[in-house]
Amino acid sequence: RNRGYKTIAKITGEQPTLIYNGIKIPIDRGTKRVMQYENHAVLRSFLKRVHSEDKVALILENQGISEYTTRNFNESFSMADIVMVTNIRPDHADTMGTYNRLTRAFGRSVSSEKDVIICEQDKPTRNYLDSIMTKYGAKVHSVDIPSEFESHIAAETIHGVNKILEVLD
Repeated sequence: RNRGYKTIAKITGEQPTLIYNGIKIPIDRGTKRVMQYENHAVLRSFLKRVHSEDKVALILENQGISEYTTRNFNESFSMADIVMVTNIRPDHADTMGTYNRLTRAFGRSVSSEKDVIICEQDKPTRNYLDSIMTKYGAKVHSVDIPSEFESHIAAETIHGVNKILEVLD
């Protein structure tokens, strides 16, 4: 926000909230159950109101339940100039298949000509992501976490945001 961007963040969890420029807006989903397309519906509706603004930073989680939903999610928000992938974890392997297939789904989901920040620290996974995204036309920037910060919680995200700021500047 200090750089003049309008910021939007969405918290899913048990208390769904949209945060716009630091203002918390509760989301009434009508149930405690998280719906797969909640981010899509809430954010598309909200973004219509702020789309005319020339600088918007959108921070959200892609609910990658399947290769289709992962790609659909990114295409729905394709106005992004920079996409950050914090990490790839096998927590959706039951619906997306093998770890390689999961990684490929993330790699193929980013529209071409986008700057992509890859925070994944597992070198083989990061290299695989890089090769797929580059093949589809993305401009990839990898994040290396200094050894003194490797064990810190959210180090991937914090250093990813630093890389985004480098790309923007």
